[in-house]
Amino acid sequence: MKKIFLFLLLFQQLAYSDILPENSHQVAKCVRIVNTNNFPDYFIIALIQSPTNNKKEHNLILPNECIDIGYKFNTLTIVAVKKEYLKNQDPDNLDWLNNKNIIKADLKINCSDGYIGNDDPTNSVEEYYKILEISNQNCLLYKYTEITSYNNGQPRTVKRFKYNQRAVTNPCKQIKHNSISEIYIDQEIFSFLKSLFLTISIELLFLYLILKTKYKHIEISTKRIFFSGVLMSVSTLPYVWFVLPLFATTSYSYTFTSEIFAIVFEALILSQLLSLEYKKTILISSLCNIVSFGIGFTLNFFTLL
Repeated sequence: MKKIFLFLLLFQQLAYSDILPENSHQVAKCVRIVNTNNFPDYFIIALIQSPTNNKKEHNLILPNECIDIGYKFNTLTIVAVKKEYLKNQDPDNLDWLNNKNIIKADLKINCSDGYIGNDDPTNSVEEYYKILEISNQNCLLYKYTEITSYNNGQPRTVKRFKYNQRAVTNPCKQIKHNSISEIYIDQEIFSFLKSLFLTISIELLFLYLILKTKYKHIEISTKRIFFSGVLMSVSTLPYVWFVLPLFATTSYSYTFTSEIFAIVFEALILSQLLSLEYKKTILISSLCNIVSFGIGFTLNFFTLL
């Protein structure tokens, strides 16, 4: 009777945890181990254990794919096993966790999606890991990059980590490689350049339409409009991406501060280059930024940006 009660209690908790709490949203998570190809003598395998049975699922980890553990309450163990050994074995009958020929990673990784309160704009998290060494005792992993995306138009944040040597009982010789394959090639800069191109395209087009319709009585050449539109985005977006996040403590303060900064500074640029009154350029700059922010927010919301 006690076992049945415990099972029902566990089942109730698991079922409840599948329902998102009120005023929260899901955060997608992707975990990759990017340099498995640097260990050609080994299979790097994800062992997935279900909480309801003892059977372990074993999946090959590929450097360009997210590790998928299925149900979020499954547990993950990363192991390395020599290809020469495994080709003579039946994987379904192996004692994966106690076999001395199977090398367990020293690090536990959480690959499951989660949820967070709606006041936090975090939309997804990408974690990138590297294998430093594989020895008879250990498969040494460490996280070197984490990329967080947001659903409010805020630029992605990128955290880079350095490996700190931890004390081990039986230190082993580290396997050195001349190169480590990289999937993440400065994603922060790539995302910035993509955002810059999109911002210039939207604001330049909208600036041109305003000046050629609302202010068509003012003689302004297309060349000056093009130069002014490009300069106003190039002058402000780097500050919005790389400087203001250092001072804004919440997503709301960041969004408010960055938009006000962009509107005021871009209006100043337009007034100087186009010889327009500042109150007119404030209105033009406000409209351009509202449109670009709205389009960027929409694209980011649907994860197209």
